[in-house]
Amino acid sequence: MEKVKNKRSLLVPVWFFSVFIIMGTIKLCKSIAEHDTLHIVMSAIGIALSLIGIIMVTPYFRKETKEL
Repeated sequence: MEKVKNKRSLLVPVWFFSVFIIMGTIKLCKSIAEHDTLHIVMSAIGIALSLIGIIMVTPYFRKETKEL
């Protein structure tokens, strides 16, 4: 992938995935309280995919900081 010129452009996916993690956690807690299995599974999958997305973005932050 080409060199990232602006570190701010990387903040967009991080905030995007962070919102999904926060909302997924809230829905997960509500689903556990209501014993709703389908929503528990969907929330857990959403949180896991969001964490994978953040993990994929973080190496670009490290590369950018090392070059500065």
